[in-house]
Amino acid sequence: MLRVLVTTLVLGAGVAHAGLNCRGVFDYDSGKAHFHCRFQGDHVRRARATCRDGQPGCDADGACDGSCRFALCADSACTQTVDVDVPLRNNGRAKRKSVFRTADARVVLWCLPRHGQCPSTGTTGTSFPATTTTTTLPERPCTATLTGAVEATVPCTASLERNILGLRVLRVEFEGPDANGVAAGLFIGGATGTHRLGDDMILMVVGVNQPPLGQFQGVHEDSTHHAVAQLDAVDGTEVHGSLDTMLPSTFHPTSLGLHAEF
Repeated sequence: MLRVLVTTLVLGAGVAHAGLNCRGVFDYDSGKAHFHCRFQGDHVRRARATCRDGQPGCDADGACDGSCRFALCADSACTQTVDVDVPLRNNGRAKRKSVFRTADARVVLWCLPRHGQCPSTGTTGTSFPATTTTTTLPERPCTATLTGAVEATVPCTASLERNILGLRVLRVEFEGPDANGVAAGLFIGGATGTHRLGDDMILMVVGVNQPPLGQFQGVHEDSTHHAVAQLDAVDGTEVHGSLDTMLPSTFHPTSLGLHAEF
């Protein structure tokens, strides 16, 4: 009987891993969305999400706007998320695939064009819940300065998490009378040191909710866009350092600069 019980528990865990919801990778687990993950032990080896523009249960911005917004989990419990936009090709008429690789996994995001009328869901996007931690590092003021698409200097908070894909996720949340939003960088490997976009930083996203500027993101550096994070000290989720970015808009020919000291 004990052997049967152990077998049931082990198989039950395997079935949960094989589920289409990919819990811990993507925020949404609706049966209407197409999420697939392949696990090796407790590690995700491959993850794939397919979403139609404006589709309830997967497009996090809830709008038919020529792009699919995927909510990737920023920590293993998925209490925080990182929004990644995948814009359609040919002015919203053709599907697009976005692929990024971590140290151990391959993540594929497919965005499909809208067919028919846009569904009414009332969804406004992910809420970027705040991080609640116990401070063990010496306190240090956090300030974020935005330039380009918006000019503002506002207070901020910074945290560092690890998600189920084995990525470290740096989040800088800023909120003030002139601007509020979230910057998030996905890193491979260690924590302290210098991390550059296109090197061990595989993605940098800045979302500005107020004023409603939308999403700015990048996966590589060029002559006009960059992202560099300097992490000086890390203790659990507490982190000290700086973040300097200049990123293009997902839809508009504008860029947003963000410099944060935390």
